[in-house]
Amino acid sequence: MPKPKSNKSSSLELGRSWRVGLAVIPVMLLAWSSAADASSQVYTRGDAEAVFNGFINGGWAIRLHSPTWAGAPADGGPGGVAIRPFGGSGWNGEHICASDYHVFLIANFDGPGPGYNEQWKKADVAAYLATVGVQLMLDGSPMATKRTPVKPFLNPQYAGLWEAWGVVDGRIMAPGELTLGMHSFTILMTDPIWGNYEDGIFFFVDPPGSPSCSH
Repeated sequence: MPKPKSNKSSSLELGRSWRVGLAVIPVMLLAWSSAADASSQVYTRGDAEAVFNGFINGGWAIRLHSPTWAGAPADGGPGGVAIRPFGGSGWNGEHICASDYHVFLIANFDGPGPGYNEQWKKADVAAYLATVGVQLMLDGSPMATKRTPVKPFLNPQYAGLWEAWGVVDGRIMAPGELTLGMHSFTILMTDPIWGNYEDGIFFFVDPPGSPSCSH
């Protein structure tokens, strides 16, 4: 199995397109490693759909204003229902349970900020994001994915923005769709302004009864 590659030295979450995310999201990923995202429940299709459709808005609203982060759509970090292809994160080498639903996804957002596209509105961001191509790959093969409508990203301050809007590309996978053992999950992104981006992880699917299935 080929090793996932990255053309970034520290590729993490995508934000203000993905370039700014490399600088601002390490703090976010440290927070995501909290016990609140640890496997403590059976992940259902509803959980996966809630994270896919709502993490960048409703999920962040919960994380910013609630004393606890448990449950969808806030459960978007390592150890939860979401799987993201960031090699420098807790997703790389993660063990997941074969009896759970999971969502494989990537978020991309942008918006106006000090000295940066200060006049941009939602329509400008939507037009830009429409030019960004995202291909998610499982074990080297393209995944059939969906993209959400453009939605508000409710934590623009993480990227130094006044406002932000974003989309999520991803696929929900049901129990039984992934074989047991090691898999690779990679992203290939094309951006006409900022160039191409590639990153990826390995992860492991464990059978019921394994520690990763101790719900």
